[in-house]
Amino acid sequence: MSTLDRIDRDWHGINGTPRGLSMGRFCEAYLTTQDVFGASQNDRLIAFISCHKTSEAWTLDLMRSSADASEGTMHALVWAAVKAAKHQQCKTFSLASTPYEEAFVLKAVEKISFLSPPHSKGVAQFKRAFAPQWQPLYAAAPSRMGLFLALWDVWHEVNDPPPLRKE
Repeated sequence: MSTLDRIDRDWHGINGTPRGLSMGRFCEAYLTTQDVFGASQNDRLIAFISCHKTSEAWTLDLMRSSADASEGTMHALVWAAVKAAKHQQCKTFSLASTPYEEAFVLKAVEKISFLSPPHSKGVAQFKRAFAPQWQPLYAAAPSRMGLFLALWDVWHEVNDPPPLRKE
């Protein structure tokens, strides 16, 4: 776990503070409940991913690599997890959600710079490499104001998460 923590800290140095809520944050207690796949170079762990796992579906969660991980390392880890899920007769492997990419929405969000997630285009490009079957996700509320407040709360939890508790 200390090696995973080192890789996570290295990732922070490259990418900045991770976002919260649905965006994957390093938490030792949480990682012990997931399947973790690692990549080594010269007998040294340089990258890892974690997956939520049920009998029906696996879902990609945390992805971290150190500065010396070569290009393609994360793709190889995801592919190893996809093959492991298939080997265990799991029917669904989810790459998790990606920001909405319809052109008119992206243009509107880019005009409001503080709403535009810094790495969302790269994450979507990474996930497209696996030729996923995209499914739209929805948000619902009993009123427009309720929907606005709920989405604002989600945005806040992603972009300004509370500190993780040490357990």
